[in-house]
Amino acid sequence: MRRLVRAFEVTGHGLHTGADGTVRLGPAPEGSGIQVGCGGTFVPLRPSLAVDDAERCTALRLPGGTVSTVEHLLAALAGADVRDVRLEFVGPEVPILDGSARPWLDRLLEHAAAGPPDGRPREPAAPLSLHWGTASYRVTPASGPCLEVEFVGPQPALGRQLARWDGTVDGFAREIAPARTFAGVDELAGIFAAGLARGGSLDCALVIGPAGPLGGPLRFPDEPARHKLLDLIGDLALLGGLPACRIRARAPSHATNRALVQALARSARG
Repeated sequence: MRRLVRAFEVTGHGLHTGADGTVRLGPAPEGSGIQVGCGGTFVPLRPSLAVDDAERCTALRLPGGTVSTVEHLLAALAGADVRDVRLEFVGPEVPILDGSARPWLDRLLEHAAAGPPDGRPREPAAPLSLHWGTASYRVTPASGPCLEVEFVGPQPALGRQLARWDGTVDGFAREIAPARTFAGVDELAGIFAAGLARGGSLDCALVIGPAGPLGGPLRFPDEPARHKLLDLIGDLALLGGLPACRIRARAPSHATNRALVQALARSARG
C-alpha cells in the first residue's frame, strides 16, 4: 500500500472534449480512501457517482460538476495501490496525456511512499456470472485481485487477444499501464459524429487500420487487450478499491464494466 507524501497536479487536454483540464492530487486523512470532487466539495468515490450514459469513457457526476475520462487515473491509483488520496478536478475532462496510465503511474510513484498495511483486508467477492450482449464476466473469490480480459478485434490485424494482470504493482507498471486507448479506423466517422474525440490524435490514441496501427508500432503485440484490461481496473476502482476476486472478462466495455461494478456493489451489501 502507498500514500501520497506531497501534493501535485497534472494539466492537459481531454480526449473527447478537447478542453484543458487539471487534476490536483493530495493526501487525504488515513482511512478515508479515495475522495473526489470539484469546486471544493469532496465525496468518497463510489459506484453511484458513475454517469450511466457516458460514451466511450467513465464519467463521474460530482456535487460541483461532471468530469469525464477518469478511468486511466483511477487505474493508476488502483494499480499502484495508492490509498487515502484526494482528487480535485478542474475542467470537464481528465487530461488524456499519452492515452495510457503510465504518465499517471509515474507521477504517483514519484510522490508516494510505502505505508504500513491499513489492517482492512479485502473482502472476497461472491461468485458471479454475468452477460450483457457479447460481453461476459465470471467472478470467483480469490485472496486478491487477478484479472483476465479476452478481446476480439473487428480488424483482421488484431484478431483474438488475451491479457492478464496478477494484481501486483510491478506487473501493472510493466504489462498494463503503458497500453494506450484505441479505435478502429472504421469507427472514426461515428465517433466524430457523436461529438467525441475532439482532442484525439495519434499522440494520445492508437488507430488500427486493416493492416495494423497508424502512426507507429504497438507497444505490445496485444496492446488493445491490455488497454481493455486497464479500463476494467479503472472502472473496478469505482468500488473504492479492487475486490479480492478473479475476474475473467470477454469483450468488456465501459458500459458493461459499470454494470459489473453495480452487481459487485449489490453483492457486497448482501
